[in-house]
Amino acid sequence: MRVVESTSTSSSYDSDDDEPVPSDEELFAAGWAKTLDPNSGSYYYFTLDRAETVWDNPLVPASTQSDEDSSVCEI
Repeated sequence: MRVVESTSTSSSYDSDDDEPVPSDEELFAAGWAKTLDPNSGSYYYFTLDRAETVWDNPLVPASTQSDEDSSVCEI
């Protein structure tokens, strides 16, 4: 698995969603990392201990995410 490294410290936007993609520094501070799924072109997120993997940005409170379930990825 390859972790996508960001060269800037500001958040960018995922092309599929209007939701900002957090920087690596923001994610690492919260115990998460991200990588780009080559099949979908979307980021997915995983805890640094690899215990949890999700498609939705883990730094966004659940109440502000879309109504879709935040399901765990099968990778």
